[in-house]
Amino acid sequence: MICIITGDVINSKRNSPKAWLSPLKKELNKVGKSPKFWEIYRGDSFQVMISNPNDALMTAIKIKATLKCIQGINVRMSIGM
Repeated sequence: MICIITGDVINSKRNSPKAWLSPLKKELNKVGKSPKFWEIYRGDSFQVMISNPNDALMTAIKIKATLKCIQGINVRMSIGM
């Protein structure tokens, strides 16, 4: 089963992309290389393809935790199976 995580960085316009883009890409690179497994589009939105539902949930949690550590940044995500 393939899962897709779709996300949007909240308050990305209020902060420099340097603050949140690099940590986000670091987490996404743990899944695989872009553009085969993930892609960032429209500046602050992203999609990730994961082949295991358990890994999808853990990946979403890790992305959320990583971006919440940056002051003023949050992320909204959904997981589709």
